[in-house]
Amino acid sequence: MHEDIRCILAQITALEAELKERVHEHEAALAYRIEGRRIEFASDVRAALLRLRTDLLRWLAQSDWRNALSAPFLYALIVPFGLLDLSLTL
Repeated sequence: MHEDIRCILAQITALEAELKERVHEHEAALAYRIEGRRIEFASDVRAALLRLRTDLLRWLAQSDWRNALSAPFLYALIVPFGLLDLSLTL
């Protein structure tokens, strides 16, 4: 039984090494790298992402009126639901 567990653990270790190698290959192809808990993009990719970002006023102008009208009510529920979650957790 213990030998089976060791064999499975060896397979898991080998698969983890293969996964890390494949992720590293994709990092090079997609121009990003993982630094701890952060993802660092190449400067040209970062510039493209910043150009595609939409600010709040532009989003409000382009969105459906029902979405813009309901958003304040939905976001106002964050505090009550947070308090409910806290009280249920305790």
